[in-house]
Amino acid sequence: MHAYADDVQLYISRPPGLIEDLCACLNEDLANICKWADMNGLHLNPHKSTVMPIYHSQFDTDDIPSISVGSCNLSIVHKIKSLGIIMNSKLDAVDHINYVISKIYFVLRNLRFSSDCIPQDTKIKLVKQLILPFIDYFANVYCSLDSSSYHKLNVALNNCTRYVYGLRRFDHIAGRTKNLLGCDLVNYLKVRNCVLLHKIIMTNQPSYLFEKLQFCRSTRNMNLVMPLSNFLNSRRMFFISTIKGWNSLPSFIKTVKDFSSFKSQLTQFFNGL
Repeated sequence: MHAYADDVQLYISRPPGLIEDLCACLNEDLANICKWADMNGLHLNPHKSTVMPIYHSQFDTDDIPSISVGSCNLSIVHKIKSLGIIMNSKLDAVDHINYVISKIYFVLRNLRFSSDCIPQDTKIKLVKQLILPFIDYFANVYCSLDSSSYHKLNVALNNCTRYVYGLRRFDHIAGRTKNLLGCDLVNYLKVRNCVLLHKIIMTNQPSYLFEKLQFCRSTRNMNLVMPLSNFLNSRRMFFISTIKGWNSLPSFIKTVKDFSSFKSQLTQFFNGL
């Protein structure tokens, strides 16, 4: 179970072929929740509740038995918005990237109305404060994107660069996007995630994330044990993709305790300096 404010999510899994057993257990849990809510004077809204199947191999959702809250059958969806992140049944970043791209272009359209009377330094600050947070927010969830998602984000960032420097559509940007990110998009995401991993290791917080880390026998290199994964989407998640990047860092960078120094040396490393 995952709960945040009044948003509660139930997770349950079964091996393939046990859909009926899974739905029966889920219905039992939902019935207990309804009973508890009634005893405590709370009212559940089943019309705001949905069911999202998560699967690797395609299957027909019509075969899923009905799942209900009280007398109301819940609808089956293939994507939901959870704490600002669009999650889909395949657990890839495609739907969330499309959401981020739409947000970026919406902000850019509004910024361009006054672009002629805003100095370049202010434009850079506007992009960093109004657009980059959309990318930063999900950077630790989808650490390694597919090529199509990278391309979409790069095109959007190129448009941000053209806005900042007053360039036309077919003008060359000549690597000016690095002035916004400090490096290219691929390395920018690596830096963001390695910085978070560095904070977890140095502070041992939050504990529920630190407990998932397993160090190699030799503590001199500060390398971490790579978790096993069977699927491509799993290898793109934080505890696999970021650990792979962390283990590739030189020892003298991983042992830096000061946050600012670590981030600076990390950016230089990924920029090849």
